[in-house]
Amino acid sequence: LTCYNNHYANASFCNIYDECINCSGTEVAIKCEFEQTDCKNGSLRLVGGTIISEGWVEICIDGIWGRIANNIEGKTKEFACEALGYSKIGATVVSSWRYEKRNTPIVISHINCCEHDKEFQDCDFEYAETNYYVADYNLLSLRCFDGCTHGSMRLTGGETEHEGIVELCESGTWRYVGNNNWDDTDANVVCQHLSDDTKYSYASVMNSSDFEQTSRVVNYDYVNCNGAETSILNCNRQYVSSLYTGAIAAVQCHLQCDCGKRKRDVEWEVEDFIQGRDYHENITDEDDHSNNEDSGSHENKASLSVLIVSFVGGNVTGIITVLAIFVVINLVAKKKEAKLLEYKKLSSGSNGN
Repeated sequence: LTCYNNHYANASFCNIYDECINCSGTEVAIKCEFEQTDCKNGSLRLVGGTIISEGWVEICIDGIWGRIANNIEGKTKEFACEALGYSKIGATVVSSWRYEKRNTPIVISHINCCEHDKEFQDCDFEYAETNYYVADYNLLSLRCFDGCTHGSMRLTGGETEHEGIVELCESGTWRYVGNNNWDDTDANVVCQHLSDDTKYSYASVMNSSDFEQTSRVVNYDYVNCNGAETSILNCNRQYVSSLYTGAIAAVQCHLQCDCGKRKRDVEWEVEDFIQGRDYHENITDEDDHSNNEDSGSHENKASLSVLIVSFVGGNVTGIITVLAIFVVINLVAKKKEAKLLEYKKLSSGSNGN
């Protein structure tokens, strides 16, 4: 026998404190024990829902998670959502019939939160008496909202703020975007939206399985942006009407080069590649480059090379194009060197005469 939601067919009630009572004498006496955890006393969580921001409300009492009767007054739902890390705005009591059943006790029978209360723990609580029972549909379940700005976007789960899973705010709640038809153009719309304080040169699609995920709703799939939009909500897209189980969209926003030594190093390495030199063996410091006989041509070609690399980014077609350009530049450079050598020979010959 185990305790399950404080109710049995024969009304042999159990709770976390007492042994089975109201028994007829034929039952096997049991003591209802619930799992002890290291949860913080008075903390809240949402469980059993299909998404992270809704579900049964459970509260930690003496290291045990328990549920709350839907006997609330005042601003209880608003304070509860705030305590859960969401906005007070839009907090809603919802029907719990579709939620996963819970094997947790009922520990709170009544809550009243008033305007003057600073936080949920300041509200008036009535703890459930021994044998207290209400049906599942009379237990408190909430839907909370993030309070984000409609149409805004963010990246989560990445190692840096410049990569991660795409989250789109709709109706005050952060939601995921489906990965079907997701490409670099769609990713670029996200990165440009996020580039107010940080400038990005290009964007690329990533695999969402590389990032930590939570259970958020996916409202849209098959996004098709043309690149000029300021939000995914402005792109062509398909609405997801049922529970989405596919992959979700993720991107990496690539920072523009901040100049300085790193950019110069890239320029020199590109130039050395074009000229067929070994950068690390032949070049040791900035002075070696600044004293180059053909510094003007050197800087122009290197800048052109870096410009091309920055423009095409990680695109495969772009990389092939850059390699082709490198080959052409190298051929031109060799022809130029050959003509210069021929000119020097002719000059030395005419001086000898």
